[in-house]
Amino acid sequence: ANMLKAACGPGCLALAMPCSKVGAGMAPFIMLCLQLACVYNMHLLVSLKQHFQHCGARSYGDVGAHVFGRPGRCLIDACTAFQQLGICSVYFAFISSGVENMLMDLGVDISQPGLERVHIMVYAFVLL
Repeated sequence: ANMLKAACGPGCLALAMPCSKVGAGMAPFIMLCLQLACVYNMHLLVSLKQHFQHCGARSYGDVGAHVFGRPGRCLIDACTAFQQLGICSVYFAFISSGVENMLMDLGVDISQPGLERVHIMVYAFVLL
């Protein structure tokens, strides 16, 4: 699961850990396979969207509606929303970690009761 997250999106920032677990010999092969699968799936999505453009499909939800009906649109829109929420969560985790390190470098004692991890994430959100 970590290799898939690392190959797609902001998970690439966490790529070192899964590569160290599978080893230097196997990691490039697994990454190549994942990248080929990602490129193939991206090509399929774009091809489907272009195929259904004459029907008025402007989004992937529209494509899902043409292929699977209303449940297809709902499923694809829900998956897209959850994916975007996951990406935002990863960014918040990385930013809060960076803010935490910055506060430590500035000499702020982050072990104080008022500076729990949740508060640091709120500070990171305010910085955005």
